[in-house]
Amino acid sequence: IFGWAPLELMLAREGQYDEFCVDETEEKMCPEQSIRLQRLFTLAQFLLNFVSLPIGYMLDRIPKGTYFGITAVFQVTGLVVFALSDSKTFDYFLV
Repeated sequence: IFGWAPLELMLAREGQYDEFCVDETEEKMCPEQSIRLQRLFTLAQFLLNFVSLPIGYMLDRIPKGTYFGITAVFQVTGLVVFALSDSKTFDYFLV
């Protein structure tokens, strides 16, 4: 996904998945935290490639106004869930 490096740094600074770190004194990401964040990237990259064909098919079959309305709902829903997600309480990063 585009812009992953800054997003990964932001998630690490926010303390996402730092509950898996054994050594609390580390200033940078611990290996366990890095693995969790890389799993998130891998899933996002897979889904981006996987949905390309069905989305292209729908773009050809559904009128543009309806299609843009449907995609806007999915986009806003994804952004809200991403904003509310937290690795400790509401972990919807990998769902």
